[in-house]
This record gives sequence, structure tokens and C-alpha cells, in this order.
Amino acid sequence: MSSVEILLATFNSETFIEEQVDSIFSQTDQDWHLTIQDGGSRDRTVSIVKKIASKYEKKITFIQHDNGHLSAKKNFGSLLSKAHSPLYMFCDQDDVWFKNKVELTKDFYYSLHSKNEKQPVLIFTDSVVTDNKLIPLSNSFLAFQNLNPRKLALNNLLLQNVAPGNTMLFNNSLKELALPIPSQAIMHDHWLILICSIFGRIHFLDSPTLFYRQHGNNVVGATKFSFLSILKKTLNNSFNMEGSLTKDFEQAEAIYKLYEQDLPQESKEILKLFINVRKQTFFQRRISLLEGGFLKHGFIRNLGLFFLI
Repeated sequence: MSSVEILLATFNSETFIEEQVDSIFSQTDQDWHLTIQDGGSRDRTVSIVKKIASKYEKKITFIQHDNGHLSAKKNFGSLLSKAHSPLYMFCDQDDVWFKNKVELTKDFYYSLHSKNEKQPVLIFTDSVVTDNKLIPLSNSFLAFQNLNPRKLALNNLLLQNVAPGNTMLFNNSLKELALPIPSQAIMHDHWLILICSIFGRIHFLDSPTLFYRQHGNNVVGATKFSFLSILKKTLNNSFNMEGSLTKDFEQAEAIYKLYEQDLPQESKEILKLFINVRKQTFFQRRISLLEGGFLKHGFIRNLGLFFLI
């Protein structure tokens, strides 16, 4: 068994998949295994991946999903449920990893925790935002998005995930605790960091480890933070809690129901207070957000939050 299991979910990725896999094979630390699962591609992705996997049978396992399209969340959740390793890394199909991504992140993990660590642990890093030709747009995804990687408390993470899955490394203890990822989870990476914030330790490694390619078809993507971008996003949401905030409440409710018996008292109270916000009056909701510290990153985002809530 390799020390790191890399989980790569594909869907219509014929343009970039070979370059991404090449960057994994160029790693300075080769103690890894790569599992790729296709989520119903309609282009040449499957044939490309099969050809690559046939050359490296000991390093790559390919799983073809034949029952319709899998979303990114379901694909990564499915991959994680089938994997067995001390450590795991999510991999997006259109990025390019720096040559030291595995080595740097794994060494950072072991500088803080032993190989027999039983507590859930998650490491995340920064990335370089690029266009589709890998020309840098920003040397920091976090700065590009105006995100503070130090805001890792549960009340902050309930409303905004700061750790993209493509930068994460996490241990088997977190995997076992977080699975299965429920339908109410907003995304696989958001779910994992929330569970780790309650039961484990989260560490930020302040270094970019990959080129985060933007090409117009990204599942999530990165838009430069600005007043106009946030205003546009706010206006595109409905003017009540039936918009994107509903998903945050549903995700929190799922955590409470699934882990109620094991939740630390402090986390239980935070979740109860947050869940109750949606049932409150106009003024009560805003007071509860402030009192509970349920805030997003930056003044502009919080203006939008208070406008929508």
C-alpha cells in the first residue's frame, strides 16, 4: 500500500487530463497510488485514461462509471469510499501539480503528526490561479478570492469553505469519520473540513502546490474578488433564504443529525444556534449571525449576507 492515495474524478476532460496525470508522475515523492473514476464522460476521456492506465497498472487504477453522470461531489465521495490508505489527496482533472506537491504536503503533515495519528487531520495549501494556457492570473488563490486561511473555526466554515479540495491532504481517520458524504453536503471538500473542524485538527501550509487552471468549464472555478463580482453574485441569488443560504442550513442540519451523539458540547451549541437562524424573524436573524460569529470573509461579502438573510 502506498502512503498516499490520489483520487482523481474525471468528466469530459480530454483536453487537460494527460497534462494533469503527467504532473503526478513527475512528483519528487513517488510513494503514491492514483485511482481515477470517470463520471460519465461523452468525449475521449475514457479512452485516454484507459491508455495511460494500461501503461502503469501498478500505479493507476481506473474505474468507469456506467450508470449516468456523476457530479463532482458524488464522484469524489464514491472514490473515497473505495480507497484504503493512510493519507489521501483529491485531484482535479484540469490542474497541473507542482513537482513537490506530494512531498511538501506529506512532509508538513508528518512534521506535526505521527504515522499512527488517530485524530482526524486535514492539511490544505494555496495555489496559483492561471488561465487555460497556464499563464498566471494570481500567485495566490486565497488572495485572489479574498479568503483568510486562518479562519478555521466551525462558525466561519459553516458559511464559507476556505480550503479547495484540490489542495487537501487528509488522513484515514477523517475519511472514516466523514463517510458517507450525504446528499445535503454542499461539496465533498466543504463536508470534510467541517467534520475535521469539529473532531480534529486543520493546518494551513502557506505555499502554493499547483496551477489552478481556469477555462470556462470549471465545476467551481475562481473569480477575482471585487465589489462588482460580489454584488453580481448577490443579485443573482433570490432575495430570501430559499437561495444559496438554504444549502448551508441543510448541511449543518445533516451534521447535527448524523453526529448528534458524538458532538462536543461547544460544537453542538454552535450548530443549534446556526440551524435556528432560518426560523427567526428579520431582526433576530441578523443579531444571531453577529452573536454567533457566523460571518463570511470580508466586509462586502457580509453586506451581501445580511442583505440575503
